[in-house]
Amino acid sequence: MKDSAFTTFVRDTYKSSSPIPYIITIQVGLFILIHIFELINIQANPSVNLYQVSIAELSLPPILMEWVKQPWSLITHAFVYTKLFSLIFDCLWLYWIGNMYLNLLHRKYFLFTFCGGILLGAIVFLIFSNLPFLPSANVAWQSITFGLASLLGGLIMLSPKAEVKLMLFGNVSLKTIALVYFFIEIAMLLYSNQLSAAIGFFAATAYGILFTKSFLNGNDWSKLFLLKKKKHLKIVHSQNKDNNYQKNELPNQELIDQVLDKISSSGYDSLSKREKEILF
Repeated sequence: MKDSAFTTFVRDTYKSSSPIPYIITIQVGLFILIHIFELINIQANPSVNLYQVSIAELSLPPILMEWVKQPWSLITHAFVYTKLFSLIFDCLWLYWIGNMYLNLLHRKYFLFTFCGGILLGAIVFLIFSNLPFLPSANVAWQSITFGLASLLGGLIMLSPKAEVKLMLFGNVSLKTIALVYFFIEIAMLLYSNQLSAAIGFFAATAYGILFTKSFLNGNDWSKLFLLKKKKHLKIVHSQNKDNNYQKNELPNQELIDQVLDKISSSGYDSLSKREKEILF
């Protein structure tokens, strides 16, 4: 029996090595679950409001002593959404820039950049929310924004001259899109008096930029946490120039990983012309 289009889509999506579908699934699943609690509360009117409790327990509180009681919120806050439009926008944004990032680097660097941005942004948010001289709205933090900022910061370092074709504007540089995104996010945070979140956003962006710049210079920060056996790079030079990349065939993942390991140990400038072709 032939599989349906939906079944094929689900199988192919989750069969890939990309972590993006799993992240989006957690976001959407948690959004649905939270609003199921809201419906239960409206209909049954119980003494305990599961909707508010679930949001409060998973969001990142601005008060340090409250966070101590729920340390898991340092991670879970990134997946909490109560507004449908915000969820859709962030999922699409993650899918777009996340896949661009994965086209250039291995998924372990994606996760290191993404998760590192979330953690650093959350820590900075907590620190500055508890400074008495810094005026800021006493509001819990939700959304995946810190991780997106880190990914986009890393992406503009990986491909600074990249352009994206937009329907109404034609070819627009990735740097321009990033600057517009950063400006809108910072403006919205400052307008809502969330100064500590704005500072966390800056920190996450800086983390993505610095990590990627360091990686391209041969200093791989992820080696502190992600140990991997080094492989020796072997490039087979074909005598037939019409083979391999002349046919626009993609190299296998193992060969790409070997090129990435060489960047990690010796820097981007150590790559030969052919190795750069393999990477890009």
